[in-house]
Amino acid sequence: MTCGENLYSFLKVGIYMMYSLFVSWQKECEELHTNAEILKDENSLLRQRLIRLSEECMELSNENVSIQEELVELYGPESVADLLPGELPDSVAGGHQNS
Repeated sequence: MTCGENLYSFLKVGIYMMYSLFVSWQKECEELHTNAEILKDENSLLRQRLIRLSEECMELSNENVSIQEELVELYGPESVADLLPGELPDSVAGGHQNS
């Protein structure tokens, strides 16, 4: 084998290796792009769910305050204070704290 043939074989192998690396890199980039799109969609769904749950939480909190106010009107703050975890909200306790 001549020097030129050796160089040609060496270059041929090198080009093949570079092409293989490029194809591998391209495939990895496509997979990363696909994963990024999936994560973006999942993030969007989770944000929507978080907003919905936050709204539900706010509604339940408002409903809870209304129920507490109604209980205080019906039975007085002392009779419902032991049912509540901690202090009555200002709107329920009339600005007074219960212990």
